[in-house]
Amino acid sequence: MIQWFTFKHSASILTEPKQNISANYTYISTLYSPFCISVCSGTLDVGDYKQYMAEEAFILNAIAEGYTTAQQYASEADSHVLAALGDQIKYEIESRKKNLEVCDLELNGTLHKAAESYTELLLDTAKSGKNAMFLSLVSSWMGLYKALSGYFKLMDLPHNNPYCYSWINMHGSENFVDFGLETDYIFSRSWSWCALSNPNEDLEIVRNYRRGMELSIEFFYAQASHIRTALPLISGERKTKFSINVELGCVLFPRGSYTSYKEGLIRIEDDEQYQRCLAIMCPAISVEFSYRKVEQAYFNHFSSYRRKTNEKLDGSRDLVGIGRGAMTTAFRKSVSIYSWFREIYPKMLNLRGDSGYIRVYSSCYCLDVIRGVFGAADFPNLTIYAGEHTFNKGITTGKVVSPWSPIDMAKMVEIEGDDHCFTICIGREMEDLPCLLKADLGIIVDNGAIDVTVLQDLGERFGVKFEDLFMGVMLRQQELCGGGSPKVVWAWHYLCSLWLG
Repeated sequence: MIQWFTFKHSASILTEPKQNISANYTYISTLYSPFCISVCSGTLDVGDYKQYMAEEAFILNAIAEGYTTAQQYASEADSHVLAALGDQIKYEIESRKKNLEVCDLELNGTLHKAAESYTELLLDTAKSGKNAMFLSLVSSWMGLYKALSGYFKLMDLPHNNPYCYSWINMHGSENFVDFGLETDYIFSRSWSWCALSNPNEDLEIVRNYRRGMELSIEFFYAQASHIRTALPLISGERKTKFSINVELGCVLFPRGSYTSYKEGLIRIEDDEQYQRCLAIMCPAISVEFSYRKVEQAYFNHFSSYRRKTNEKLDGSRDLVGIGRGAMTTAFRKSVSIYSWFREIYPKMLNLRGDSGYIRVYSSCYCLDVIRGVFGAADFPNLTIYAGEHTFNKGITTGKVVSPWSPIDMAKMVEIEGDDHCFTICIGREMEDLPCLLKADLGIIVDNGAIDVTVLQDLGERFGVKFEDLFMGVMLRQQELCGGGSPKVVWAWHYLCSLWLG
């Protein structure tokens, strides 16, 4: 059964400290993992529930053991505090054994790698005698439960599955919540003291906390789920399309110049002719989605403009004197999608079989920039189609060879796309829309230089609507349905869906 969830307003979220809000935005992606969707929709399978509770019990036992170990290396004052926290987690474990008759809490299956890595790191850190380091791992893991419980309480959840409410009530119990709050408090004090006495250790604590967050999120995404569908999807055999704004910004060039080559773009933006084309291209009233209408709008208004701007580019000297290595390095350092896309790409490609390969198309970003992003990730079977700078001894001459227009690339995507080919289009402007809609994954780039809400407005005119969605749902959608809709995000943790009307 398909479920829609409505969030209620909560002032408490708006008044949290900035660092907690940042962590919550990171944790919110877990809310849309297949396991959490099962909890929310009331479809949690008893087998999945038992396996999860057994793995979580293993982790809680490791945390309790970690507190016992940390006491041995702590000062007398700290030892009493750690002992009190350890007693709380032991009480939680014992209460679960009494209340969960359906689960024996014994791990019969294989422990997931994320849980194994977390417990090993936790116990090793407990022996270091660095309380702030140890507590950072416990606090990061408990922070996930705090965030999930908070969001679950804001939802109108179904009442037809006892295991779902058992999970929610257990992690929202007074003892469990108090343990999380007290851990956060002690961690904050230890961290502050450590920052004053040993500033060099401050960054190490941050990294440790971040590692704990990553492992906790990975643990949730690895949980088994038997849900038939994630969210309302578009049926049919049309290939799933993803359109993601991944903030592929390049800070190589000074901000404020007339052209947008500071971001690695190879085309002039934002002149009066462009704005006129845009105004003419938009239909007077919103229409139902039709790819043919989008394609015709490009042919009628943007194709000649694109040709003229390319000619204008050849005569300018805005791209003269840029080092190839400097461009690629600066761009790669500013890419926020890198680690996230390394994770999601293999999962998508594996759904197409062992013989899958990838094609990347971009009419507005140069070949060196695209290669710097995808090539650095060592993706297999990768081919890139993009405009290319001409170089003289590694320095740009100012000319760009761009044999394909956006509509040419859209046709190439349609011709080359098959069950084994995963196609990606990277764009940011109106004329990129045909290719973005044809590709499996359309990446809309927004680095602040151009207001891409214009692209949203145009999409609305052509029947493309924007709704919230998250990475876990995207993967589940493609895996189960083989059909869907394009997506867009403003940051990797803030995903949205483009529903084609």
